[in-house]
Amino acid sequence: MCKSPNALLIISGLRIINANSISGPLTWGFPAPTAFTGFIHALSRRLDDKTVLDGTGIVCHSFEPQVNGGKYENRFNLTRNPVYDRDVTKPSGIVEEGRTHLTVTILAGIYGEEPSAEEITQLIGSMRIAGGSIVHQQKQKVEIVSLSQYAEDDEKIFRKLRRKLVPGFALIDRTELMLERMSEMKSENPAVSLLDVLLDLAALKHASVLDENGRAVWTTYREKNGWIVPLPVGYAGISPLYEAGEVRNTRDQETPFRFTETAYSAGEWRNPLKINNIEEFLWFHKAEPDKGVYLCGHKKLY
Repeated sequence: MCKSPNALLIISGLRIINANSISGPLTWGFPAPTAFTGFIHALSRRLDDKTVLDGTGIVCHSFEPQVNGGKYENRFNLTRNPVYDRDVTKPSGIVEEGRTHLTVTILAGIYGEEPSAEEITQLIGSMRIAGGSIVHQQKQKVEIVSLSQYAEDDEKIFRKLRRKLVPGFALIDRTELMLERMSEMKSENPAVSLLDVLLDLAALKHASVLDENGRAVWTTYREKNGWIVPLPVGYAGISPLYEAGEVRNTRDQETPFRFTETAYSAGEWRNPLKINNIEEFLWFHKAEPDKGVYLCGHKKLY
């Protein structure tokens, strides 16, 4: 969508259990933003043709990974279920599945006619997010907030709205922070890769200085301010785009096919009260098949 939304859909207090917490090969934790943009896209397809949902805001209120362990390491709580053989005397293999329970607030831009809150409530009850089940609770609430179509007025509306998003943290795209840090590191080492930059931003670093008595005083810091995290933001192609049906055993023989791998970027968990306008908050799909990238991120609405 290129224009600004007519209204905002707010699904607050959404409780999700057993959501997937392994969104990529390098990290685990909060589900990828593509899980939430995909949820809004699926919800949009269930609505009338006169209503389209696009753009997704993500606020986390609680995050409960299903892990156990000691002080320095955690292990996922796994189950060993016989999948193909009902004979319980035979052991079955375990495919690692990271699960988490979480409570979130999800926002979405509404284009066209505004749906009713009752319709949205009924639809989301049978849906899933990141493979997890949605559990109805009393705190869950669906609201529709109309916008004025003027940037300055909508900023005022959003500033009032953001009070409803706390306590919690909003997930923000910080790709520009990666590019900024990469230029800094390239000046010192031209061989630096984007993976090096991502690890540098996510790492906790330790440094020491000598005090007046000559003793070392250690401090822990990050390169950039803020709660910066590595974030899977979509997929990047690792093969040509094949014609429909050219590759056997694909899920859909009527759609062009491409092999991909997870694409990472930097994200930030930010206090919603520090977000000034909608464009800093909503995630949109950014598919560019010609370049072989299928990503999500922020883009200007006005």
